[in-house]
Amino acid sequence: MANAKDHYARIIDALYKFIEEAGGSVTFDKLVEWAEENDVGIITLSIALNDLIEEGKISAPEGFFEPEDYVIALPVPRVVTLSKSEVVEEKIEAPEESELQVSSTESVAAEAHIESFEGSSEAGEVEAVKIKQAVEEFEESVSDDDLEKAIEYLNDYWSVGVIRFFEDLKMLGVSKPDRILRKLLELGFVTYSTMGVVNATEKLPKLKRSRRLSEFI
Repeated sequence: MANAKDHYARIIDALYKFIEEAGGSVTFDKLVEWAEENDVGIITLSIALNDLIEEGKISAPEGFFEPEDYVIALPVPRVVTLSKSEVVEEKIEAPEESELQVSSTESVAAEAHIESFEGSSEAGEVEAVKIKQAVEEFEESVSDDDLEKAIEYLNDYWSVGVIRFFEDLKMLGVSKPDRILRKLLELGFVTYSTMGVVNATEKLPKLKRSRRLSEFI
């Protein structure tokens, strides 16, 4: 497990470095290209992006969406940008002596920049509220019936590849298995490894299965 965590940490670091070297702003299509070039699964990419957003290292100024061409674990951002706090930290690191000698004209420009930054911070707060609302709507869209089907399934198949997991849930009548996976992760009922495996945890409720997968095959 430690090796898996280390591998995932390296993916996170490499992904952040790619966004940084790309100028601090990257579209999802470019992120997919990076993932394919570096043998990173799209599901892992979606989880890594959301982790970086939750850590406050990047933001999603244009919101989230669910691409039709890819199997994902979580909604992905249309565009990612380095968070303002990350950019500020980079700018104030190891200042040159010449940078400390600011003219009166530069001081006025700096004050104007600060006012602009404060305004953008307010806009960022509004954006954060919108993202939270979108996430809440996303979570509400998970039906209890679909969640119960997934839990029953995992009682029988406690460790399964994520693609097989999605395919089997669809056969059981679950229309949005990716949303179910996110809910299971949030509840702590499963873990998702960087190797693409969904593993049930001790927190997973034990439910008696009324329908077996073999009935649908």
